Amino acid sequence: GFVLNDSNNNQQTFKVSNIEIIDSDKHNIELIDNQAQLKLITCYPFDAVTAGGSLRYVVTAKEVNE
Repeated sequence: GFVLNDSNNNQQTFKVSNIEIIDSDKHNIELIDNQAQLKLITCYPFDAVTAGGSLRYVVTAKEVNE
């Protein structure tokens, strides 16, 4: 997991709940409004010779209430 601090130094703790590779030409990356979650998105594959492909590496993390 990891911890985020906002500008008021409030902390939120998140734990990775899912990792997937999505073809952004065929599927939307879904965001859920009523859940405290983060989606970290980057191009995939990581070692692509040229940028701009449709694959995305998506890491979803959900807030952990401690």
